[in-house]
Amino acid sequence: MQILELAAQGVRGFSPSSRAELRAGYCILIPPSKEPVPLSLLLIALLYPDGRGGERSLLAAGCDLGNASVMFRARDGQAYYLARELGGLSALHRANESSGSWDLLADETSAISEYLRSTVGLPSSRHFHEAFTLVPGHFPSRRQKTKGTQVAAPVASAQRPPDGAAAQGKFAELTKELQLSAEIERWQLKLDEIISEQSQVDNQLSRAGQLESELKEAEAAYANAPNAESLGLPTDIADRAKRFAQLVAKRDDALAKLDSDSGAELSLDYVEPLKQNVRFWVAVGLGAAFFVAGLLLPGRARYMGLLDIPAFGFAALLAVRYVDDIQRAEARSRKGERRAAREKKISDDFETGAESVKKAMAALKVDSANDIAEVLGRKAQLKGRVDELRAQITAAHRDPEYAAALSKRKNLVQERQMVEAKIEQRGGYVRDAAEIQRELNRLKASIDGPGGPTAAMAPPAQSSLGGPASSEDPFRALFAVASDLLAVDAGTVAKVICDRAMPYFAALTNRRYSGIEADRTGALSVVANGGKLATRDLPAKDLDLLYLSARLALVAQGASRAKLPLVIQDLGALLDAPTLQLVGGVLKQLGAATQVLHLCSDRALQAVADSTASL
Repeated sequence: MQILELAAQGVRGFSPSSRAELRAGYCILIPPSKEPVPLSLLLIALLYPDGRGGERSLLAAGCDLGNASVMFRARDGQAYYLARELGGLSALHRANESSGSWDLLADETSAISEYLRSTVGLPSSRHFHEAFTLVPGHFPSRRQKTKGTQVAAPVASAQRPPDGAAAQGKFAELTKELQLSAEIERWQLKLDEIISEQSQVDNQLSRAGQLESELKEAEAAYANAPNAESLGLPTDIADRAKRFAQLVAKRDDALAKLDSDSGAELSLDYVEPLKQNVRFWVAVGLGAAFFVAGLLLPGRARYMGLLDIPAFGFAALLAVRYVDDIQRAEARSRKGERRAAREKKISDDFETGAESVKKAMAALKVDSANDIAEVLGRKAQLKGRVDELRAQITAAHRDPEYAAALSKRKNLVQERQMVEAKIEQRGGYVRDAAEIQRELNRLKASIDGPGGPTAAMAPPAQSSLGGPASSEDPFRALFAVASDLLAVDAGTVAKVICDRAMPYFAALTNRRYSGIEADRTGALSVVANGGKLATRDLPAKDLDLLYLSARLALVAQGASRAKLPLVIQDLGALLDAPTLQLVGGVLKQLGAATQVLHLCSDRALQAVADSTASL
């Protein structure tokens, strides 16, 4: 999950109208003033509403109305937009990339919480608060200061005794709230189990649903598939399309034969007129000359007149040949007319036989007659697919496992509605049990100190590492959260966190420590100068750095699984400037694995960040 934009109006600490675009990596958020900015509380109020208007405490002074929104990209790649009126209505939208708009998913608190948990993949509010938000109040030194004030309380009470009745009433109220918190946590765990089981059942039923979806698509495709009747084509159009190639070959053969029969004759298409034949006129002239010579010459010379015979004979031969050419041209003309008539008949016969095939090609928008049978054959294929899917759906519905899963899903839906109604009836959200327990312990100490008469009234806090544990031990609580997030046992997660935290701790403490160890109860010790030191013997600053290293190690270890941003409040009051610079380097490295949002006004640290945004 990556937060893309955070906007707020009328929220204390923020600008009157704040809108910050956030990028991936290490992003520093710059507060508008020195007033504390409840960044983590605002995100928790947006993502985990209590359903009772508790977020109205975030309103700026003098504001009766405020709203906030967050835009984020979830693990599924979808962009979501969650807007909430502090103490009022809320709505969750998802981006529709096809239309460029936002689709409303839910506008009820319970429905939004369910969607964020089941689809977006948000963890519980306790896990988000204790693993993915880091505020100064989480650090051991701040908790120790709280314990110190509790120890000093008996001294003050020597001068002014506490109001016993009011304290007892407060104690009873906190005890009741602790019981309610435990009850809601049990219901929430039950709801998570139901949602997980329902998801498994839905996956089991999804095969039948997928088949039904495929059947609808196949039926639509079958209804829209063309056939001969819908296109007004002959019923045997497929057979005609198969014979189309033969019809084309037959036409081409007939035309080729027609060309071969009259090819030579069609090459003679011009006869030279006799009056333009030079040889004819030369022969006639010679014949006339010899004839005149025979008449005019005396004696034997007159016999030259006989030469007019071959001359006139050659001219007569040319005349006869001219007549023959004229006769052949006339005959050729008559054959050309017959050829044209024959060619037209061949073409007409082809068009008559190919008309339906060409009409089918135009209707089906295909370039080849061979594709007609394939396109028209899809109707039968789709009919077979529809029948096959119907048979599969019938078989799936008759499967006893399907019927059992269907019945189980119905029961899970009813049980889920009942559990959600229970949670809604109890208020939907209360403070974390560990926080209530700490307040109970402080109140108990302020009344009569350890071992006093109210000691039996306080329910014992349990550690997931086994046995009773002090609710003031931040590391055991951290290991418990890490065990839930990483889905491994507490002993293993303690070793994993210690190994991952050691490089951070060594860098932040200038290599004064060489190791971190956890015993089977979850108690930590550090190695320095060849010896071991328990956490209670560490200086407050080093203890804070050890806790910071463990928190960063948890985020780094769970970044690939949870994919949630790390939200850090301003740590300037806890860490000096050089240490804060070292922390900035570590956070920049961590920003390569997940988004880190650090509320900070330190200008030197802002230069280290990948990006900055003003609130």
